[in-house]
Amino acid sequence: MFRLKGKKFYSIQMTMVLFFSLLTISIVSIAIVMSYRFTTTELQQTSTDYISQLISQLNNDINRYVGYMEDVADVVSRDYNVNLWLSESAEMDEQSRLNLEGNIRTQIATVSNARKDIRNIAVFSTSFSDSSRVIFGSRYKQLNTYAKHEQSAWYTEAIRNHGAAAISSSHVQNIVLDEYRWVVSLSKAILDFRGQPHGVLLVDLNYSLINDLCKSIDMGNRGYIFVVDRDGNIIFHPQQQEIYAQLKTENIEPFVGRSIISTIDASEGKRLYISNHSEFTGWTVVGVAYQDEILSGRSNIIGFYITIGVIFLLLTILFSSAISSAITEPVKRLEGVMEQVRRGRLDVRSDIMASNEIGRLGESFNLMIARISELVSEREHVQEQRRQSELKALQAQINPHFLYNTLDSIIWMAENGNNEEVVEMTAALARLFRSSISEDRDTVPLPIEIANIQSYLTIQKMRYKEKLNYKIDIPPELDECEAPKLILQPLVENAIYHGIRDREKGGKIMVSASMQGEILVIQISDNGFGMTAAQLAGILKASPDSKGSGIGVRNVSERIKLAFGEKYGLTYSSVQGEGTVATITLPAKGWGDAR
Repeated sequence: MFRLKGKKFYSIQMTMVLFFSLLTISIVSIAIVMSYRFTTTELQQTSTDYISQLISQLNNDINRYVGYMEDVADVVSRDYNVNLWLSESAEMDEQSRLNLEGNIRTQIATVSNARKDIRNIAVFSTSFSDSSRVIFGSRYKQLNTYAKHEQSAWYTEAIRNHGAAAISSSHVQNIVLDEYRWVVSLSKAILDFRGQPHGVLLVDLNYSLINDLCKSIDMGNRGYIFVVDRDGNIIFHPQQQEIYAQLKTENIEPFVGRSIISTIDASEGKRLYISNHSEFTGWTVVGVAYQDEILSGRSNIIGFYITIGVIFLLLTILFSSAISSAITEPVKRLEGVMEQVRRGRLDVRSDIMASNEIGRLGESFNLMIARISELVSEREHVQEQRRQSELKALQAQINPHFLYNTLDSIIWMAENGNNEEVVEMTAALARLFRSSISEDRDTVPLPIEIANIQSYLTIQKMRYKEKLNYKIDIPPELDECEAPKLILQPLVENAIYHGIRDREKGGKIMVSASMQGEILVIQISDNGFGMTAAQLAGILKASPDSKGSGIGVRNVSERIKLAFGEKYGLTYSSVQGEGTVATITLPAKGWGDAR
């Protein structure tokens, strides 16, 4: 703290230190974020472990179920009557064979009826010449001769395993006439006393049991479980039909025969894949859960953290608002004053009376604006004097230049004895100069400028007779418009001297005006020789020592631009051999209005 002109000065830096000290609340925010991440990680790990246990338990349940079915298959395949039918039924009489088959059918039916999850049990003979010899658990079931069971995967796999059980993927079983059901088949070759297969036992397991087991696991609203065999064939999938129809795809290959945990990005969110492989069945159970659903239980904990964060945030806002208001209020006032200065107001001043850096800044700003205002006034005065001097100098060039050309014409007529025409031309010249010196303003109403050019054309008409024709077409509604004095005469003179004077048949000059939006357009056109591209490019760049009316044309262009700005001025267009058009663009109102 120190003194400035008898006032105590408190450093704004001290205020800012206090303000940023309150922002240490960010440490609490960091702690909340870290706690949130830790909670999320722990919650995800706990959920993953829980789902892994569920998947493992499901696989164990499937193992026990398949193991029980294998026990059933062992009982049937070792049955004396079954092996007798497979080995010796061909040598029995018809009645004995029928009785034996009846006993086997009764035993199979007893086993099948004891379990609702067994869809079908059948014994196929491989030793008969007729491989269609089969015994079902019901006498009402008949073999579908079109099914070609010898070519089925469950049949060939059983023969290949040579007495070991084979488990198929889910499929539609069609060996029973008029029955087509989704099943998982357990098949086993029945070996004779020589160890050679002489039959195949088929146990079709009800697919709905596996379906129920898999759907009993809660994987969230969108999660699911699927089961594949060791070859990657689908045993169970909740959208199995869509996959077979290629309407849906499933990421199966990475999990076949493996017990892993993997997270994969998908369009609908991150998926958590947990697989558990069974060496007993060769199947792999894969659980698919969506991470956002797994972490849904975090909402209560997150809500607690958010509540704490909101409380601290409100406190931070309360203190920050009070402190920042004390700091920024004078800054905003100074900013408002600066904005007014930026828009051109130099009469405003800062009223900040604070005893700190901003107060000092306000005082310095006021001093600066006062000095700028003085300099701007001085500069505007100098610029206005300079502009007026330049305009007067440019306008002064017109008078002797025009006088020279007119007197030259009078001398020419006097030498030829045209005394009356000399008098008339001299009178027209007097009217023209009387009009040009009678107005003190830099601009005159458009009708006065047209009257001047009318006098000038009268003079030139007397000189060139029939070689010069002209027409002036100015609409009455343009009478309120104004134009700089004597801007048309140099252009008309240029059209006469360089356009039509040397033509054998002479030519015509047209002076016209029109309004285009808020721009007044005046055109002086002739049907004379026209100009080449080089002449057209250099017409407004005539040097001071140029002959003819080069000075006048350049003078007109410079006067317009100096008075009204670069938006306005004089342009030329010409076609060699056809004529030239000079176009003047002016603001629709007077000179003073334009400025």
